[in-house]
Amino acid sequence: MSPTIYDIARVAGVSKSTVSRVLNKQTNISPEAREKVLRAIEELQYQPNKLARALTSSGFDAIMVISTRSTKTTAGNPFFSEVLHAITAKAEEEGFDVILQTSHNPAEDLQKCESKIKQKMIKGIIMLSSPADESFFAQLDKYDIPVVVIGKVEGQYAHVYSVDTDNFGDSIALTD
Repeated sequence: MSPTIYDIARVAGVSKSTVSRVLNKQTNISPEAREKVLRAIEELQYQPNKLARALTSSGFDAIMVISTRSTKTTAGNPFFSEVLHAITAKAEEEGFDVILQTSHNPAEDLQKCESKIKQKMIKGIIMLSSPADESFFAQLDKYDIPVVVIGKVEGQYAHVYSVDTDNFGDSIALTD
């Protein structure tokens, strides 16, 4: 059985709340107590339970990546394959999990996003292309989580960000 914070507290000789403060990176703890807890964590090879953490905190640390193409098409496209690799590498570095969602139906995308937001499963969304219908953004904007779109976004939204290139201008520059 995996060690719990109660086991860490017992081995470190501190309270469960002290262990919790160390795990949550709070500063109101003495350096000596922090060191005892960190040694106990290492000794017991403790790994936090993501589900338990999500239930008692602000949810999972995950980012949803939405592709309007099939998984095979997305992974097989050199551009999107490289983008997915970069997203997952940076997410892992920052302690986030990535949920890949493929769909061809904007209404279904919105429903899935809203469901995961309400369940506190995601902290942000990355869309691999702009949807044809931007009402999607207005709905997501009300949840106060960042939405990054690879592509053009026409409207103005508080939490929707666009990463785009000037394909037309770049094409002209290449031919000059």
